[in-house]
Amino acid sequence: MLHFEFLDRLGARPGETPAEKVGRLIAFYAEDQAGLPASQSVADPFVYWKAAFTAWVAREAAPVKPVESESYDQVWQQILQRIETKVNRHTFYTWFRPLKMVSDYPTPTGRVIEVAKPGIDGGLFVAWVEKHYGGIMQAAVDEVRPGSRVEVIDAWAAESETAGRRERESTG
Repeated sequence: MLHFEFLDRLGARPGETPAEKVGRLIAFYAEDQAGLPASQSVADPFVYWKAAFTAWVAREAAPVKPVESESYDQVWQQILQRIETKVNRHTFYTWFRPLKMVSDYPTPTGRVIEVAKPGIDGGLFVAWVEKHYGGIMQAAVDEVRPGSRVEVIDAWAAESETAGRRERESTG
């Protein structure tokens, strides 16, 4: 059932057949599973896949420029290591561990690192993190990527907006 929801939300690329769309989703499943350590168990598959899918869609939709020679995961892990030393364990695992780096791109005023909390509850989460921990996050980003700024985004809302725009464009 969740698979069909993903297919509905995914949207087709121009000229993409339904079979190619299914293939893209299957590639996402395979890629995500390949990155999951064998020792890590998934307590609630529904929650896990919804979060993973949301982050993946946000990465696909975002204007992404590659991070110089480092993956998003590597950069985000460096940032998280610095944050972990500045907050208590509960705060770290509640507010920072769920976040994923989804893009890194240049702007006229410097680079922007976007992080997102996968899932439908992202809006309140984003507001809380920005209000209470924005300074801590920015300090960690300054240590890892001087001259960059961090933005916490609601991946679910961004994807919903993108899907709505695609639907409006396709119906004229």
